[in-house]
Amino acid sequence: MIGIVADDLTGANDIGLMYAKNGWLTKVISPYTAFDRIEDVISDTLILETNSRCDAPHIAYKKVQEATEALLQLAPTMYVKKTCSVFRGNIGAEFDAMLDTLGEDFAIVSVAFPDNGRTTIHGIHYVWDVPLAETPFNSDPAHPMTESSLLKILSSQTKREVHLLDVAIIDEGEVAMKRCIEKARALGGYLICDSRDQRDLNLIAKVCSEERCIFGSSAIGEEIPQYQPKEHYGHKLLHLPKDHRGSLILSGSTTPQSKAQAAAYRASGKSYVDIDGARLFSTDADTYKREIVKAAVKKLGENEPVLLAVLNEIEDLKKSYRAAQQAGLSQLEANIAVSRTLGDLAKAIYDQTRYNRIIVAGGESSNHVAEALGFRGNIVLEEIEPGLPYGIALFKEPVAVVFKSGSFGKPQFLLKALKALA
Repeated sequence: MIGIVADDLTGANDIGLMYAKNGWLTKVISPYTAFDRIEDVISDTLILETNSRCDAPHIAYKKVQEATEALLQLAPTMYVKKTCSVFRGNIGAEFDAMLDTLGEDFAIVSVAFPDNGRTTIHGIHYVWDVPLAETPFNSDPAHPMTESSLLKILSSQTKREVHLLDVAIIDEGEVAMKRCIEKARALGGYLICDSRDQRDLNLIAKVCSEERCIFGSSAIGEEIPQYQPKEHYGHKLLHLPKDHRGSLILSGSTTPQSKAQAAAYRASGKSYVDIDGARLFSTDADTYKREIVKAAVKKLGENEPVLLAVLNEIEDLKKSYRAAQQAGLSQLEANIAVSRTLGDLAKAIYDQTRYNRIIVAGGESSNHVAEALGFRGNIVLEEIEPGLPYGIALFKEPVAVVFKSGSFGKPQFLLKALKALA
């Protein structure tokens, strides 16, 4: 078994997909608290999701420590600390927590995800060839990414040393790479690996196949199974009842990708309800939420998919943040409150319709929706687009799920996801 700790639900499914694509039985436990059902943890790849990206560093450390202690009971052959592919979150605290708990002092770190435009060259991280600090991630409300050097980002969050496996060494081949790894291991800390493409990732996976700890984004997970033992439980596609209840789609993400996906969905002529974030902080918020639920229930009852999308144009967001400020909330607290509201809406709609297909765009929104519905986690099944799978919820009855990272996916993704779940 490979044991993974992920800091949010969309990232957990993202990395889970890499192993599922290789035929491994892959499960996400979310939000991780404790193992209360042994059948939930029988797997080839087990991912514990801590929902810790927006926590204070000391809280994130504690969550990862507890999740790693739980994995230790199952004795995985490799431990992975999954993080965002643009290095947002409590990177240093969570990396340190896993190493401290395992009694280790060295880990390989691979952040690149070439299929989604994330590459690392000379330690500088790029998103579709643009340095990270020059992308829209520089204004992320929770973790503004104003630095492009992965070494500087990680060094600012840990007391351990941070080293680099440069592309020049990768080009020299396996012997040079192993020499670099051993030199860094002797010094302790973290070895960040450059990667320009999938070939680089494959080579890193090959030379690191016997490492106990590999940290970073999901992409290297697609290569690791090639260099692991071949005996696995494997997974079979589960058959759901035909969809006679419609599919619920929720979007709380403010990223350009999710904005384009919601626009493409609306343009298709399918049903949608736009949510005015400012009204969620008004005195008539409860009445407004009941109206949203009523409209969604009506469409699902007609076996139509329906999108509930929080309006996210600049002016919409400004208006929403002003209303939240008047209610005594910061911008970050407002974002969390909106995501929690999407979870409440998903639960209220489920109680009236028992829908069995749900798609959620946005990491924070996905966590709150899954928690509100009472999902224990999910089995990861098939790929829709790079880093974006669908699966089956670990729940009292079969529900097909898609938990989508806000910054992943092409404009037609929501429509493709609907077709996949159908």
